[in-house]
Amino acid sequence: MARAKDDLLGARELAEMYAEKAAGTHAWPMGRDAAGAIMYT
Repeated sequence: MARAKDDLLGARELAEMYAEKAAGTHAWPMGRDAAGAIMYT
């Protein structure tokens, strides 16, 4: 399904940020309680 460029407009909040290692374990490079937001205009 094709999407219009306007589909990204709005704000997003970071819910979780981790890196998955090859062994299947997780690493949290910014800590387990990383927070952030981004706004697309």
